[in-house]
Amino acid sequence: MRLKPDRAILARVHDLLAVRNSQPLPTGHVRPELAVTALAEGEGSELLLYDEIGFWGIWAVDVAAALSTVSGPLHVRINSPGGDVFDGVAIYNLIADYPDQVTVTVDGLAASAASFIAMAGDTIRMNRASQMMIHDASGGCRGNAADMKAMAALLDMISSTIASIYAGRAGGEVEEWRERMLVDGGFGTWYTAEEAVATGLADELVPLPSEPDEPTDGGQAAARAVAALFPYAMPGEDRWRLAARIPSEGSTDRSEGSTDRSEGSTDQAPAQSQPHPPAEHEPAPAPPTPEPAVEPAPEEPQPDAWASAVAHLTTPPSTEDVWDRLREALL
Repeated sequence: MRLKPDRAILARVHDLLAVRNSQPLPTGHVRPELAVTALAEGEGSELLLYDEIGFWGIWAVDVAAALSTVSGPLHVRINSPGGDVFDGVAIYNLIADYPDQVTVTVDGLAASAASFIAMAGDTIRMNRASQMMIHDASGGCRGNAADMKAMAALLDMISSTIASIYAGRAGGEVEEWRERMLVDGGFGTWYTAEEAVATGLADELVPLPSEPDEPTDGGQAAARAVAALFPYAMPGEDRWRLAARIPSEGSTDRSEGSTDRSEGSTDQAPAQSQPHPPAEHEPAPAPPTPEPAVEPAPEEPQPDAWASAVAHLTTPPSTEDVWDRLREALL
């Protein structure tokens, strides 16, 4: 059963809030100055609600002052544990009444009062790993039994009002949302980003950023290291170039050059040593004795080119080979 608001109770609540707001802040605490940031031309402005609601955090009067300075699309980003219900309701209404398109993104947590503030957006997005929490209103009271009963009636009325905000945005009945708010003895229900979208408390998930077309310097080093350890994970053309030790276009293979030089030295006959011309004061030396002819060594059979090319693939690499590949890839 919904309870009718008691004007006397509401007046007393407003008096208590006025007394609270007149109290000095704790020593060393400075309330954050709320401001909106202009985005790129045509993209509107951005408002950060990155603090508790009310108390020593963000007040409704701060949001009203900030919104009075902007126009065009508005992006509200939330990371807040919640706080004062009445400041939260006022902020919700300020954002809901904003004359242009409003996108709300929950960057970390939208709990308690911050969760129903998020319902004011035309589009509600849940960022990666963000969460939302809803629960019944809570408060304290000091007085006699009549005071306690009045406070209980006020809390019940406030909780039903909050449930109507969730029902109006996500669908369902107020009683269903009150049940979710009363889970775990009134501590409420926690929603992951995916669960918030599935329940209707949010419209979409913020997608992961797209990968750049070209890897960064660190990405290139990592790619070279992976290619050195796992050559078969490379694209087809590069994989077979690595398997056959074939250099890519525009590169130079040092091992191939050394093979050409060794083959060239085999084809050439050994150079004959030339005698030094005799000195003028020395007698001419006797003619050298002709050396016996040396028969050429029989030609060795040429190894199979394909077997030589894939030999390193059939032999497990040694630890030194792995370290050498890693050094070449990272340096």
